[in-house]
Parts: sequence; structure tokens; C-alpha cells
Amino acid sequence: MTARTLNRLPVPGATLHYEVTGSGPVLLLIADGDSDAGAFDSIIDLLAATHTVVAYDPRGNSRSQYTAEPTG
Repeated sequence: MTARTLNRLPVPGATLHYEVTGSGPVLLLIADGDSDAGAFDSIIDLLAATHTVVAYDPRGNSRSQYTAEPTG
């Protein structure tokens, strides 16, 4: 198993969860529907042998949570 780095990225109205694995050219995996980064668990190690694999949870799904926007 390749080491996976778990990260959070604050964006307007949410905090996005993303995971980075491997090294080489970047390959961004985008889950569809109600899926999250976990949908790619079975293939990430294979892809990470030759690529930097980035997978994320879409806004408001799983570990990417909405945050309260400032009112003003």
C-alpha cells in the first residue's frame, strides 16, 4: 500500500477533503453522484505506482462539509 496524505482545503462555504498518493504526473479522480474518494480505494495503489493520484470528496459529501457563510 502506498502512503496516502489526507488534506483539507478551505473554500468559500465549505471545507474540501482530498487525498494525495504516489508521485509522477498528476491524475485527478472525480467521484460521481453520491460517491466520495473512497470509491477509488481499489485502484489508487495501482495508479500511484506511476502517477500522483488526487481524489476528493465533492462539496457537501462525506468528509467535505459545508460551512456557515458569513452574513453581512
